[in-house]
Amino acid sequence: MMELPQNAEQQIKDRLMSEDIKGVDTHKLAEFMHDTYEEQSKKTGWKTQKKCRVKFENLPEENKRVMLKTAALIIQWISNNQEDI
Repeated sequence: MMELPQNAEQQIKDRLMSEDIKGVDTHKLAEFMHDTYEEQSKKTGWKTQKKCRVKFENLPEENKRVMLKTAALIIQWISNNQEDI
C-alpha cells in the first residue's frame, strides 16, 4: 500500500470541507479502508481473519459488500454532517 504523506489527514479534511463529498468514489474508499485496516492491524499485532489478509480485489464477495456498504454510509454521514466535522 502506498505510504500517505504526513499532512494527508489535513488534505482529506480540506477536501471534505471544500467539495461535495458525494463525488467520492465508494469503491476507492472501501479499498483504502480495507487495505489500511489490514496494514494497521499488522503493525499493532492484531490478527484479522486469514481470508481477509488479501488486497481488496481478492476479498470474498461478502466482505467486499460489507466494506462497500460501510464506505457508502461513511460518505453519506460526512455529507450530512460537514458543518459539524
